Amino acid sequence: MTTLSKIFHYFILFTQCLSIYFIIQLVLVGDMRAKIEKLTQELVQIDTTLGRTIDAVVLYGKFLEEHGIDFSIDEYDDGKANLEARIGPKHGDGIVVSGHLDVVPVGNIDNWKHHPFSGEIID
Repeated sequence: MTTLSKIFHYFILFTQCLSIYFIIQLVLVGDMRAKIEKLTQELVQIDTTLGRTIDAVVLYGKFLEEHGIDFSIDEYDDGKANLEARIGPKHGDGIVVSGHLDVVPVGNIDNWKHHPFSGEIID
């Protein structure tokens, strides 16, 4: 692995950890835990295989809108979309937190103990 590849790899890990940090912060604030849990269940129930992300992006957008966060949706191909949101000043420096909403195909559904898109919480 080249030095540039290593730097890129660690940058991706850092942004994923930062995303998790922000989610944890949201979960710890008041009734936000139930809202995040509901959002997560609803996201899991959306089949985003093969990059079909528009329904998940719209759901995320509704969540952001409910919390006063400005966002935009870019449907770059039929059923495939990106969401961009900004918290804080409209201009100036910032941090990009990047992730993905699509999943890999589930394969043989008979191999699953629980339906992969059920959103069921199991302790």
